[in-house]
Amino acid sequence: MKIPASLVLIVLSAPVFPQSVAEPVADPSLREAVTRLRALRDPEHPPVAELAPPFAAVTRAQVGFLLDVLESGVVPDLGEGRQILSGVQRELVLAALTTHGRAAVQAQVGERLAEAVTPAQRRAAIHVWGAVGTPLDLERVFGLAVSAGESGLQRATSEPLRQAVASIVARSPEAHVTLTDRWSSLSNGVLQAVLLALGDLGDPAALDLFAGVLLWRPSLNDLALAQIRKVGPSFDSALNEEVLLQLRPHVLTAEPEKARSVCLALAALDDLEAVPQLIELLSGDSQMLRETALWCLRDLTGLAFASDARRWRHWLESERAWLRERMPSELRRLSPDDPGSVRAALAELRRHPLARSEVASALGRLLRNGSPDVRLLACDAALEVGDRGVVDHLVELFEDASPLVVDAAWRAAKALTRIDLPPDVRTWTSELDRRRG
Repeated sequence: MKIPASLVLIVLSAPVFPQSVAEPVADPSLREAVTRLRALRDPEHPPVAELAPPFAAVTRAQVGFLLDVLESGVVPDLGEGRQILSGVQRELVLAALTTHGRAAVQAQVGERLAEAVTPAQRRAAIHVWGAVGTPLDLERVFGLAVSAGESGLQRATSEPLRQAVASIVARSPEAHVTLTDRWSSLSNGVLQAVLLALGDLGDPAALDLFAGVLLWRPSLNDLALAQIRKVGPSFDSALNEEVLLQLRPHVLTAEPEKARSVCLALAALDDLEAVPQLIELLSGDSQMLRETALWCLRDLTGLAFASDARRWRHWLESERAWLRERMPSELRRLSPDDPGSVRAALAELRRHPLARSEVASALGRLLRNGSPDVRLLACDAALEVGDRGVVDHLVELFEDASPLVVDAAWRAAKALTRIDLPPDVRTWTSELDRRRG
């Protein structure tokens, strides 16, 4: 009897599941693991972070089984049929592997990871290395992402790669150095996943890599600019200025779509020097650029003027006049140990966005003032001004004699840096040094 061609195709294309997921599970320990996985189909399940430790305990000697599940994309049968592996179920498997650690995983399935050949095996291996890998494993992750004979990164591999890179960097922030040194040899597809992963983390330490991509990989400039909007300014002021110098010339000269991306990146980097150019765009022909420029101007200045270039120019001229004529006297009022005078001067200075850098410099002195009331005012002002240049001074106040000052300094430092650590000087100094490279 001749077998229909359509049936042959169905048979040949059907997934071949490993033995441990192809048949109903009999092993008691595996049944418990599968039961816990299947329970995640309940929308009221506890958080994965809470479920991971007991699931890891159950699967301590079953790393091969976890790899089978990742490769097949199927939760095994308990007599009720298999389930397609969901995102949250995969998350629990990877959390268990993270708990087991790199050494245990390599001991149990190291050979299988090294011999990953099929797309499913390679995707599973990428997930595993994302869970247990170190910066030294990034090279093997990139090698798994694109197989010999493939023209580039496949869509099905892109997301696992993005997740794996983000996971490794989140656990080992020193991976930023590895990526900054290595990115230029990556293909566009792999580098795109890396850029997205770093943007997902929102860590300003990635700005150095983004700056390199802007300079040397023009085809990925738009993507790099979008990630800059996610991470904001670096803790390295020289690097920030380097990126700003790259971007500013394109505000008025680039095509509208590129100019829009540049404007949004400049706003994310708090570039007040871009204000005059943004005002010029309000008179341009492109509605998209007019709307973008207005959004950026409002974001940078905190002002709510309409899209009227004349109104913004008038404000800019008045602001520059105030900086020349009035700002010096207001800055002098910050010197006395008089909280009332300091409060009034800070209130006036904060009304003028273009004075932000001068205010930040003055805050560095006020945060070391002998009066706890003045130090408290300075902490609150630092939070409002939003300049990361005062973070080191805020960290010094974690050992202040006043609990109110310590709390205000900690709140301001966390808001300015997005670092969520206890108010310990040594811990924060170490983290800030790392982020500055």
